[in-house]
Amino acid sequence: TLTTDQRGVSRPQPAGGNCDIGSFELQQTPPLSVEAIIAFFNRSVGNGTLIGTGPGKSARYRLKALRNMLLAAGDFLDQRKTKKVCGQLAVARKRIDTDGRLKPNEFVTGRATPALAQKIKDLRKKRGCK
Repeated sequence: TLTTDQRGVSRPQPAGGNCDIGSFELQQTPPLSVEAIIAFFNRSVGNGTLIGTGPGKSARYRLKALRNMLLAAGDFLDQRKTKKVCGQLAVARKRIDTDGRLKPNEFVTGRATPALAQKIKDLRKKRGCK
């Protein structure tokens, strides 16, 4: 049995349960280490201050992808895999439009993006990321 999905997230989620079918394990609850960022993300999506980018359904999928990146970073934090945490948070940060000039590789835009980017930056600093 594999103990992690292809991102390196522990399986099964929750521990002691059954593994999901497929290459990604569904995380039911956010790891405590990123709970505040996920709560901010969820609130911002809910109130429209964080908006997915791209045509059609891709905007919704990009929101979900960024949230999954943050969840994976939390799982790496819980596993004390600092290098993977730093890498995951760096990639997540690059997916956020903070200057109002949306680029193709940016997944989210909106008024909450500077605050989200700062929360990621603060977590990276706290974990000693360069």
